[in-house]
Amino acid sequence: YQCSASVFLDSRCDYSCLPGHHLEGDRYRICMEDGRWSGSEPVCVDIEPPKIQCPASREKVADPEKLTAIVYWNSPRAKDSADGIISRVTLHGPEPGSELKEGEHLIRYIA
Repeated sequence: YQCSASVFLDSRCDYSCLPGHHLEGDRYRICMEDGRWSGSEPVCVDIEPPKIQCPASREKVADPEKLTAIVYWNSPRAKDSADGIISRVTLHGPEPGSELKEGEHLIRYIA
């Protein structure tokens, strides 16, 4: 927040939030005669979903006379505007280094 005249009578404090956040509550407050501030203190709410950077799609060819291949990939990185790096990313599907049969395989990560 930013105040016009520090914390003196009739000074006004304007509130704002960082990008990716929404201000809920009063946008400004005034210092009143009794030393209290008008209204209530607003809150910045995170409205931007996490961003996930996935690894590139892969194609793996099985060794001769094999119908399976062991496939490795890097786990995705997730980032959130409110908290920074997200350490908890859930995998739905086979783990990196799994032995996969021929065909397409969907691997899904949720942050």
